[in-house]
Amino acid sequence: MIQKNKKYLITGGTGFLGELLVSKWLDQGCNIRVMSRNEGKLINLKEKYPNIEIYAGDISDQFEVAQACDGISGVFHLA
Repeated sequence: MIQKNKKYLITGGTGFLGELLVSKWLDQGCNIRVMSRNEGKLINLKEKYPNIEIYAGDISDQFEVAQACDGISGVFHLA
């Protein structure tokens, strides 16, 4: 269950479902970080939702995933 004022990571968050979650959870007062390897889509998402954090990276890279998870309360894997 998501909680207000917590930070959540959505991997693959630039897709259809990811964008829906971003919109819904921002409305509920959550902080969102989105990780995707598609930098263009990340930039477009950031322009649409300026309060999110974006992180360009590939989920197959353990180091990048560990960095993206820093300070995160929960991960939603959509990639």
